Amino acid sequence: MSQQNSENKKSATIYEGLLFLSMCALVTGIIFLILKLNEYNWDMGN
Repeated sequence: MSQQNSENKKSATIYEGLLFLSMCALVTGIIFLILKLNEYNWDMGN
């Protein structure tokens, strides 16, 4: 039983790592979007 739990834990950490990686990618994209919008003083083309 303990081996099965450790195998499940390894699989869970892989998925948690991928979730963390995707969260970092989203935050990085938002930061670059904010930096680009600062160049245009947040003017959306009005």
